[in-house]
Amino acid sequence: VHHFNERNSSIVPALSELLGDCDLYLTMDFFDTEFSSLKASRQMYTHFSRPSTIPEPRAGGVIGPIMSEVAQSVATLGGAYQIPVVSPSATSSAFELTDNSPTFG
Repeated sequence: VHHFNERNSSIVPALSELLGDCDLYLTMDFFDTEFSSLKASRQMYTHFSRPSTIPEPRAGGVIGPIMSEVAQSVATLGGAYQIPVVSPSATSSAFELTDNSPTFG
């Protein structure tokens, strides 16, 4: 994240080609869902349903959660808000049904 935001391509040389006129910056927020679909859904809803008058930048995507059950809830909300959701370890076959989670990948 630091190298991307500083436009430093020393670690990932391919960044030099991608970042020329890029005005995108990466941020990170961490939420402890305690492996709970309900807590994950509440936190995501609260984060993405803020009024647009709040000056903080809106997230452009979500990485996580790690459990399939929790990822399904987050992916469904991500689809509703058109927010891409990526999980490093969710393996449920339910993700093959893109109608329920169209932005999950």
